[in-house]
Amino acid sequence: MAEAPIPRCNCCHTRDVAILLECHNSACSHYATPQRIYEGWHSEQAAPAAVAQEPFAWHVCSVNADGSLSLEHAAQWEEAAHEHINDAITEHEIEGAGSWVVRPAYHRPQPSPAAQNDALSQSMRDVLAEVERATRKFPAWPTDPLHALAVLGEEFGELTKDMLQLTYESHKTSADNVRTEALQTAAMALRLFMSLDRYDYRPGVQHSQGVARAGQEGK
Repeated sequence: MAEAPIPRCNCCHTRDVAILLECHNSACSHYATPQRIYEGWHSEQAAPAAVAQEPFAWHVCSVNADGSLSLEHAAQWEEAAHEHINDAITEHEIEGAGSWVVRPAYHRPQPSPAAQNDALSQSMRDVLAEVERATRKFPAWPTDPLHALAVLGEEFGELTKDMLQLTYESHKTSADNVRTEALQTAAMALRLFMSLDRYDYRPGVQHSQGVARAGQEGK
C-alpha cells in the first residue's frame, strides 16, 4: 500500500522520518518553533470546521513529555496507521509504541477567489513598481533582441541560483532573496515584452571557426 510522503519544514525543507512538529535545522528561522503546517498538511486532531474534506493522510505520532507530537509514520489510510502501531508493538517491540496516537492530516485550505485576485493584484503592483525603479536606474534597453534576452537570462540565472541554494544549501540564502530575484526576473520579462515592436531582428556578424581549424591542421 502506498504511503504518504513524510512532511518537511516549509522554510528550510528539512525532511526527517521522525521530525517533531518543529524544525530541527539550527540554520532555519523556524528552528525549535512549532509549526502547524508541513507541505500543506494540518497536523491537528480534527479537520478545521470550515473545511469539509477527507484526510489526505494519517499520521502516527508519539507524544512527547511537553505534549507535542513527533511524527513516526505517515499512512494513506487510517487502518494502515493503526496496523503500523500494532506491528511496532508486537513485531518490533518498540518502546513507547503503545502510547502512539493516530491523527488525520488535511490539505491546506485553498484561498478564496477574492483572496487570489487580491494576491495577483498585489503581485502586479510589485512588478510594475520594480519596472519603474529599474527603468529610472537604467532607462536604455537593447534594440538587439538577443542582447535583451541576455538581460532577462542574467536575472533568471540569479533566481535559479537562489532557489537551488534555498532547496539544498538553505544557510546561503533566504526566502526574501528568492522573492527579490523572482521580482526582478518578472520585471525584466515585462521590459522585454514592452519592446517587442522595437527589436531589430537581423543576424549579427559571424565568422567561421572551421577554416581556422583546417588551416591549423595543415601546418
